[in-house]
Amino acid sequence: SRGMGSLSMKDGVNYVKDDFLLNTIDIVQDPSAPNAYVNGIMEGVSYEMDRPGHYTMTIEKGETEVKEPIKESYSEEQQSAGFEHFLSKL
Repeated sequence: SRGMGSLSMKDGVNYVKDDFLLNTIDIVQDPSAPNAYVNGIMEGVSYEMDRPGHYTMTIEKGETEVKEPIKESYSEEQQSAGFEHFLSKL
C-alpha cells in the first residue's frame, strides 16, 4: 500500500489532513478456480499531488495501447515476468 497527502503539525504532533489518498493492492497468486485470473483495469496508473489536496492521474503511454489480443491463459514464466514487472512499478 502507498499513502499520499499532507500533514499539519499541532502541539508537536503530525496530523494527516483530509487530502490523504491510500492506494492498495490485493494479490492472489494461485486462484482457487482454473483461469480465474483478473484482467487489470487500472494498471500503469499513478497519482501525483500537484498541489495540496489536488491529485493528477497519470497513465504510462505504453499501457494505453493494446499491442496484442488478451490471451486466455499464460505460462507460469509469463505470469512471473508480469508480476515482477508490476512489483517494479510500486
